Amino acid sequence: MLSVATLIAVSGCFTNPINRAPVITQISQAGNAKGQPATFTAIGADPDQDQLTWTWLAKQGDCPDPKNPANWPHDDTMQGEPDAPATFVVNDPSYTKAAKYCVWAFATDHYGAIGAANLRVIPLDNPPLATIQMVVDPERRDPPFGPPYPAYSTFQLTAVASDVDDDPLTYDWKVDQRPPGSTVDFSPCPGQGSVDDDHTLRCFTADLPGSYVVSVDVSDGIMPVHAMTPVLMVLGDAPPCIQETLPMFSVGAPPLRARTSPGSVPNPGPIKVTNVYDDGNPYPPVNNSKPPQFTWYTSINDAPLRYVDNVDFFRLPLPDAHLGDYVNVRLEVKDEPNAAFIDTILASCLDADFCATPTIPPGRVDCWVRVTWRFHLDQ
Repeated sequence: MLSVATLIAVSGCFTNPINRAPVITQISQAGNAKGQPATFTAIGADPDQDQLTWTWLAKQGDCPDPKNPANWPHDDTMQGEPDAPATFVVNDPSYTKAAKYCVWAFATDHYGAIGAANLRVIPLDNPPLATIQMVVDPERRDPPFGPPYPAYSTFQLTAVASDVDDDPLTYDWKVDQRPPGSTVDFSPCPGQGSVDDDHTLRCFTADLPGSYVVSVDVSDGIMPVHAMTPVLMVLGDAPPCIQETLPMFSVGAPPLRARTSPGSVPNPGPIKVTNVYDDGNPYPPVNNSKPPQFTWYTSINDAPLRYVDNVDFFRLPLPDAHLGDYVNVRLEVKDEPNAAFIDTILASCLDADFCATPTIPPGRVDCWVRVTWRFHLDQ
């Protein structure tokens, strides 16, 4: 290690010319990304053409005037890179991640005369990287297909962000686009008590058909980056679709054989609805939503179907019948926004056992608003 020393002027008579200190004309820098190594190269010469020895020092803070030796640092300096005496590499994170630091270059001639120069360095910030990941209706057993997405879809958005400088990040979310008349805003996601429980997470539920766009600005305190969702196109309210029942209905199938034990009352047991797909009123209900409206009808053999005032709307106990009878059951389903529309569809189906809507929700093969069972009581 070499120590920077000031020159001491000695009075007296000289038979040779006075030695002159080296002159550093430039310090250049290659690489300035925060947290990354930076390489410094000095250019200088000695007026007396003496061979020079180069040493370097990095210090936190600003650079004072290098022409005044009183400003020279008294720390130990470092030799330059081997085979490149006028080159110095700074890779210590305490400098490369600092707000600013000063690089000193010293050129010393054969007689100990020193020339000094410095360069103020401000590492360039690396901006964060950010994207938005999306899950649609995270609490539903059968998430909807899209795009476009069904009415009232809930969008769960997660900002996935990183910063190579390990700077703390802040998140600023906005709904940039919504349909005219929409009052949609962010609401707590499933499992959250407050919207701000997790600044990387936001949820909203579409309240009108049309297009929505959400963005987030992620900042490291120096340079923000902008990430946004694609256009989220939301459809108008669609009819409900009866999907699963127990026993399962079957279009065009022969009567089900309902066997009973000898001597018991012939009764095949209740019918249960296990799943109705709907964008606003599914069954089982989601997020305290209202269930769809179920209407049941039953008859024995060839008697006309009669409405059943069933309190347990998703479960129907079948009427008592005799061995060998046929028990007929019909189920119709509606939701509040489409009640009149579905009435028109059911009327057009007349007395058909099964009735499908002409409006099929995205990703569905069919959409049954009426299904029928026929049981043959047998031992």
